[in-house]
Amino acid sequence: MITRLEVNNYRCLRYNKIEIPPFAALVGPNAAGKSTFVDALRMLSGLMEIPIDRALFFNGYAGEGRCSAFEEILYNRQGSYFEIAVEILVPAEFQHGSFNRLRYEIEVGPKKSALANLIDDPGKFPLATWTRNYLREGIAMLVLNSRAMRIIALTLIAFLPETALTYLIEEPGNGIHPKALEMVMEALSATNNVHWQGEIPIETLFASGVLA
Repeated sequence: MITRLEVNNYRCLRYNKIEIPPFAALVGPNAAGKSTFVDALRMLSGLMEIPIDRALFFNGYAGEGRCSAFEEILYNRQGSYFEIAVEILVPAEFQHGSFNRLRYEIEVGPKKSALANLIDDPGKFPLATWTRNYLREGIAMLVLNSRAMRIIALTLIAFLPETALTYLIEEPGNGIHPKALEMVMEALSATNNVHWQGEIPIETLFASGVLA
């Protein structure tokens, strides 16, 4: 699980850091940088499997690209690089003594990410390999368009099997009636404590419209 995120010189963030508990909601006015924090994690995840130029520049690939020129992604178009750092809770099998977290930092400029180019050898680099795979596969961005699908997807998260995935949900309240927001937030905040106990599979209830 990611426990800390630091962003330096990236888009609208000069230098900011946040501690991330198991459930966190970023709240603030428009243009405060909420989406930029989310995008920083998506950027870090993307750099584990695609080249930097594809992650940065508009290129025709669906969902990829953030700017036309590199200076556009820098804070106030200043400097020659930006930095993103995360601290991650390490699984028990990789812990040594009191060590239970790792820190991974990238400086993005003209060079490639070193971790993305790591030799695929878990025997020699077990923790580094786990970190690369976690950042590449363990961050999920939910993009939901219809109102019904948003409520279903957001409330179902509480009933998923225990997972190490980090879910990024931007503006979860969009398209949801204000009276339903409390239900959605309660479901999301209970992801570590709720387990489906019904005899009928919960997906059946949603499909039939009973819970939608």
